[in-house]
Amino acid sequence: PPQGEPLTFEHVNEMDTMHYCVKEAIRMFPPLILLMRKAKVDIPVGDYTVPKGDIIMAAPGVSMRLPEKDSSFSDPDTFDPDRYTAPKNEGKGKYEYIGFGGGI
Repeated sequence: PPQGEPLTFEHVNEMDTMHYCVKEAIRMFPPLILLMRKAKVDIPVGDYTVPKGDIIMAAPGVSMRLPEKDSSFSDPDTFDPDRYTAPKNEGKGKYEYIGFGGGI
């Protein structure tokens, strides 16, 4: 904000670097240890099918830090808030970033 002006929600909302830093901190150290979902339908995964009614579990702290060849994030063990900006634009695919569960 301009000098002497009180900080507002709008000012905070314009702090892109801060948002990317928080997002990166949550990617590296997510608040949820384990996500559990019940399959509502049969779900094909490679050569296997998860049967309807089975419980599926995902660990965000693991899945968002997999080695690069298996991950959506380059150098996943490095704190890099710029990974969310051009030209990298990482973590934008469906369920690549699941810090708070991916909305599922």
